[in-house]
Amino acid sequence: MPLLLTDLSGNPTSPDLNGAFPAGSVGQAVDYLVRELRNAGGGTLTGGRLFATPDPSGGGFALAVLDATARDLGYGYVPNPAAGSYSTPTDSATGLVLPDLAAGKKCLIGIRRDLTTATVPPGGVETNTVRVTFTAPITYA
Repeated sequence: MPLLLTDLSGNPTSPDLNGAFPAGSVGQAVDYLVRELRNAGGGTLTGGRLFATPDPSGGGFALAVLDATARDLGYGYVPNPAAGSYSTPTDSATGLVLPDLAAGKKCLIGIRRDLTTATVPPGGVETNTVRVTFTAPITYA
């Protein structure tokens, strides 16, 4: 698979964020996750969009592109997720624009959950999912 969602150490993570956040309760503070989107394939990914499938019974779930510059895989981010501009697009047409990612490049995204006034599903675990699409075909050298 050429596109990977990873933690900041490059370890692959699931786009299904079930259990990625601690179990929640109403009135809890805002939580953030920071993830990298990495092109591990041989071609350039273009026309990317980032969107979500949020849990309808969960807290406020939103996404941000924290660094829209395609960086080398060895680049070390110093993320400030609270500084992101968050929204909750739910399809690729309204998704957040991602940079073109050539092979060996990455960008940084933020994921926010706000339970200060939200309802929480039973057990406090939500079923939020991050989705990514690209419009250009992937070609390999």
